[in-house]
Amino acid sequence: MESNIQDEIKHDLALNYCADAIGVDEKDEAEAKRLRQAWIDHPDHTLMKALIAERAIFFVLLPFFRFCGNAGLREAAQSISRDEQVHVACGSIITRELGLSVSSSLDLLRKATINWVFEPLAANTPNKYINKKFWLESSDRLMYEAKLLVSRKLRPVGSLLSSNIMPETYPNTISFQYEKLTMVVSKIQETFPPYTPTPGDSLDLIMYKAGQSSVVEYIEQLLEDS
Repeated sequence: MESNIQDEIKHDLALNYCADAIGVDEKDEAEAKRLRQAWIDHPDHTLMKALIAERAIFFVLLPFFRFCGNAGLREAAQSISRDEQVHVACGSIITRELGLSVSSSLDLLRKATINWVFEPLAANTPNKYINKKFWLESSDRLMYEAKLLVSRKLRPVGSLLSSNIMPETYPNTISFQYEKLTMVVSKIQETFPPYTPTPGDSLDLIMYKAGQSSVVEYIEQLLEDS
């Protein structure tokens, strides 16, 4: 748990750097601080509050940042995601061993928080990644079923075939390389799908899956950055 706390200190620093670079609205910042205080003041055990915040809020915000954020926010979210898998696994085991349970009022606070975050989004847009309903349902499923609606998805790999291709490369060669990259990406996603820890998973399984995810995300990042 002590290492988890140190992770969270680093996460706060990284996300605050992103906030400073992007800028924040003073009204939104004030509302966020009131929500934070509501979490602090809630009577449920601190470990249970941390588990619910990480599992049903952070596990929604981090994919949203990766799909909709700028380069800095995407990079921070990717790095934080790896830590959060371990945090949720540890939190699930500890709260279960201590016999802790989540109250209905904490669940209502979770709903209020996630609704506030995604309030600016429309609920009827065909693009699910900017659809408020999609992200709210993701939070509900993580809360009640420990499942996330988002699947890992890469940015288009077409950029790999532009400046790095020599002028004398023939179009059919470019087409072949594009198809090959697409096949590799598809196979990686199929073989190592996203993993969300559940309360019944062992710590060994969580660590194993987290290691797999780290390797896959590293490969994806190499493809995106090339």
